Amino acid sequence: MRPLKDYRRITVKIGSALLVDRAKGLKRDWLASLADDIGALAATGAEVLVVSSGAIALGRTVLGLQSRTLRLEESQAAAAVGQIELAGAWAEALARRNLKSGQVLVTLGDTEERRRYLSMRAPPSPRCSSWAQCPSSTKTTRSRPARSATATMIASPPALRP
Repeated sequence: MRPLKDYRRITVKIGSALLVDRAKGLKRDWLASLADDIGALAATGAEVLVVSSGAIALGRTVLGLQSRTLRLEESQAAAAVGQIELAGAWAEALARRNLKSGQVLVTLGDTEERRRYLSMRAPPSPRCSSWAQCPSSTKTTRSRPARSATATMIASPPALRP
């Protein structure tokens, strides 16, 4: 297997269990260590994209909804609260390594319809020309039709470094 530094674009998928301890919340030390690794890869010129789960799990911890299956409205509340916390944690961890982050929410429809897929892949601005996006469906949400899924992507492209 080739070393990671040999790749131009690297996508890392992080699951909820790696990021969130149900009793204690966000695993900040683990996130900081991962951000160090991302920073080292980005320093080699690689485009690094992180596909991160964990919004609902983190929101459950913040809201104290730990011990049972959530009703739809509780799951939506946990996702809303957790998403803000999670995006902030990623931004903070990457900023300590002089990396900027951005968040893109993607639905399954964004990957199935060519026009939407091509639009999604376009950089958000000329300054972000190396913005990389890799669609991923990680959780089917009960608040949408069965064929809909969402993924949260946080990118740390080299073009966004100060």
